[in-house]
Amino acid sequence: MATAALVEKASALVAAHPRPVPPIDLEPYLLALAVKDIRERGEVGPEGALLARDEGFDIAVPAGLSLGERRWVVAQQLAAILASSFARPVDLGPAALELLLPSGVFGPAALDAGPTVESMPALAARFLAPLRPVAERFCELVAFRCLAAFWHPLPTGELVLNWQVASPELQARFSVRAKVSPLDPPFASYGTGRLSYGRGRLSLGGPLLDYYIESVKVDEGVLSLAILERHAPLLAAAARRGLGPARH
Repeated sequence: MATAALVEKASALVAAHPRPVPPIDLEPYLLALAVKDIRERGEVGPEGALLARDEGFDIAVPAGLSLGERRWVVAQQLAAILASSFARPVDLGPAALELLLPSGVFGPAALDAGPTVESMPALAARFLAPLRPVAERFCELVAFRCLAAFWHPLPTGELVLNWQVASPELQARFSVRAKVSPLDPPFASYGTGRLSYGRGRLSLGGPLLDYYIESVKVDEGVLSLAILERHAPLLAAAARRGLGPARH
């Protein structure tokens, strides 16, 4: 319940300012929460830190971040300020998502983008946000069940799971030790640099079953999207042809 209450506070902060457009301008939230400065500090962790000062705060961010990563750290620390009145620690992630990727703005954008793996990098660029929180928000708000995962290459040539996110109602997950071959059709994009797709085996808590998976090379890894709908290939193809968002 504390997490939901914190998200409500984040939503109220978003609603108190003119309707945002991507990329979300965080400056009004910084002013509203008395953040005076954002500083790079080499000794802070990846999530950043709050530094109290007279009548407000500074936000410390790690050095060497991309703009999207820096904005995500700032959103998390804004959520920490909103959570400062809570008696117990609370997960800051959902509130940070609401600040950087507000549901009322990101949701329609994700639906318009459609059920394709390329939608997530495109939305990350549009919202100036890191890929992982964008993928998490994408899986949460789109009108189809899906699981997104990012894979890193090993010296052996295999791809190993780095992170994964899924639609809230799904228990589907790859094993945390999962490895896949770039020779498998759903993951061939690592070698070709082009979109790849096919059937992959995924457990929903029971036996392994075949699901439609498509992947695209992103930076030094592979981003995959498993679409857990009966007509997944047709939904993705329709979105690529510009026939509108896919809904089930």
